[in-house]
Amino acid sequence: MKACRQDGDDVQWVCPKTDSSRRATRRRRWAMWLFPLVGLVSLIWFLIRVLPKPSRASYPCQRLAMPLASGFVLWLLGLGGVFTAYHRATRYLREARYLLAAACLILGLAAGWVTLTYTPEDRAGAAFVPSDPPNSPMGVAKGIFSGRVVWVHDPDATDWDGSTGYWWEDTHTDQARVDEMLSKAVRRLTGTATDGGAWDALFRHYNLEHGRGDVGYQTGERIAIKINLNTCGGTNPDYSKRGNENLVDTSPQMVRGLLRQLVNHAGVPQAMISVGDPFKSYVNLYWDRTYPEFPGVTYLDQSGGNGRTQATGTATRMVKWSKDDPNSYYQDDRIPLSYFEADYMINLAALKAHQYAGVTGSAKNHYGSFLRWPGGSSNYCNLHTSLALFTPGAGRYRALVDITGHEHLGGKTVLYLVDGLWGGPSSGARPIKWQSAPFDNDWPSSVFVSQDPVAIDSVELDFVRTEWNIIDYADDYLHESALADDPPSGTFYDPEGDGTRLVSLGVHEHWNNAIDKQYSRNLGSGTGIELVAGGEPASITGWHSAVEHDRGVGEALLEIGDDGSFSEPRSAGINTLIVTFSAPIDPGSLTPEGLQIDGLDANYQPVDLSGIAISTGTRDGDTTGVITFTGLLPDYAVYTVQIIGVMDAAGNGLAGDDDRIMTALAGDVSGDLRVNATDLSRVRAARASPIDPQQPDQVRADVSCDGRVNAADLSRVRARRGNDARDIVALVAAP
Repeated sequence: MKACRQDGDDVQWVCPKTDSSRRATRRRRWAMWLFPLVGLVSLIWFLIRVLPKPSRASYPCQRLAMPLASGFVLWLLGLGGVFTAYHRATRYLREARYLLAAACLILGLAAGWVTLTYTPEDRAGAAFVPSDPPNSPMGVAKGIFSGRVVWVHDPDATDWDGSTGYWWEDTHTDQARVDEMLSKAVRRLTGTATDGGAWDALFRHYNLEHGRGDVGYQTGERIAIKINLNTCGGTNPDYSKRGNENLVDTSPQMVRGLLRQLVNHAGVPQAMISVGDPFKSYVNLYWDRTYPEFPGVTYLDQSGGNGRTQATGTATRMVKWSKDDPNSYYQDDRIPLSYFEADYMINLAALKAHQYAGVTGSAKNHYGSFLRWPGGSSNYCNLHTSLALFTPGAGRYRALVDITGHEHLGGKTVLYLVDGLWGGPSSGARPIKWQSAPFDNDWPSSVFVSQDPVAIDSVELDFVRTEWNIIDYADDYLHESALADDPPSGTFYDPEGDGTRLVSLGVHEHWNNAIDKQYSRNLGSGTGIELVAGGEPASITGWHSAVEHDRGVGEALLEIGDDGSFSEPRSAGINTLIVTFSAPIDPGSLTPEGLQIDGLDANYQPVDLSGIAISTGTRDGDTTGVITFTGLLPDYAVYTVQIIGVMDAAGNGLAGDDDRIMTALAGDVSGDLRVNATDLSRVRAARASPIDPQQPDQVRADVSCDGRVNAADLSRVRARRGNDARDIVALVAAP
């Protein structure tokens, strides 16, 4: 009889007497000593269960025990070979039969090497090789920015020696940095400048996609958050975690940070939020870090004790699995009533490898959303039979597709997150420091966000497979999901059972390599995934007025400060503006239509700009914007210029001042917003031929723009002596 251990959403197939499982972990020295014991018990269990009834060999429990048992037999044979060779060699040495003794020693050494190096982890670690080549996207990308996955990595968010206390303690996670990571993530995902704007964009996009109109979050709408409490299946009466408290799940600091985002920035009332893992317990290490700050939130769990709310199921079975199974493995399922009543869902998964699926992603996170319990025909563990370990091969039915596509699960999800602060090598393991770049023997300290469920799981899989040995066909469910309208398996995916086939659920591809981590949209070669590293968005770093000077001087720039005091003294006037950015921008987002300009003349009247045409462009790898006016902006006037709608290359709105006040005042060499004797003195002091474009005093004094400072410039200053723009500037700059 097969059984399962309740290890959270990722309940493990185990044998009741061996408690053995195959995990995707790094090789550890202690594993080779654990193997003989586990292998012996697996062999005994396999023989006891299968010999009387050979059909039991197909049970998932026995499919797991069989490689352990067979590996143990090979290991035992090798060990026996060592002792046999040793005894034969010593006998031949006593008989002076040296060639035979040497041959026995060689055979013994070979057998010993096999014995000491063969472990079940090596078998489990058969390298996963994707069937699709790198950067070969399939499916239809989702999201405001199609296929975008944002990855924010902050090494300082976590700090733990791996042994003192527990990973989840507040002394080991910097909550302020986690909050900032989430802030950066949602802003970069949506291309907005504020957290509130990011959530508004998410809700609006979801509602537009679901035919609700261009509206954001509305009062009274409910949000259900599904987290992964994989190892919280059992609790003590006081709701402390039973067993190893260092097994990793979604971190409580990430849960708290997400609640802060919803309540403080998205404007969602606490009473409209539920959070938890319906199949597990919301143990104290989570409760103590969320309830005091958010007492109005509903905390769901399996039993509803100590202030929690017990998850109850829908009256009808909502999920109709798309696989006909004579063993009733895929019976119709109920879902939590809170999910059915929610208007939106947020899926907060954990960054972990998985011994049966390859990765515990957003789709697998929902295995804890079905109100089954182990035992009888409704055995929860049976859902695992469609995972890659138990149904190997490409083009197979995968229950994860039905989950992602169901109208009340993936269909309600407004945001997918993967908590990668710690990460682990299997569904129920301690966090282990990551060796791959850029982690370099440190905790992953990351968070991933996306609106595309297939894209975010694809990215997580690429990270996990780089760090851990995982099982083959781990990406088959992603192929099926991306091509759900015409999947390789030929399955008619219809999780509501209403005769409507699922459409593509998102886009899948693998990155080019583990160093560059580039997907097709990053490379500009396809319509697949875009992985955006979640640092700060590009910002405006400077404004300059540019004029061409003769005598080979070329373009000379004068900086435009943000205090409104800048004046352009050259007779060429304000002709070209140069705006610099901290990172490349989307050149198509800098447009004449996005430039707003207003002017006020010496009579305090608006300047007529109807005859002025504007052109825009970029240079220096799209890190510099060029705004050109065809025709001079009239002199002796003050202008306000603002650029609107410019986005960085990742599609984010820019940070930094997007406007400037500038005065066209020919002859104001000193820059005091008036033309007088001081300017004549400055010209005389700056005489040069040719001028140095790096010397602002010489550039300002070359009023005639002929590349030198001489009598011609003095004449131009005298001609404008008496012009005073200080009052105009004061009026324009007034709040």
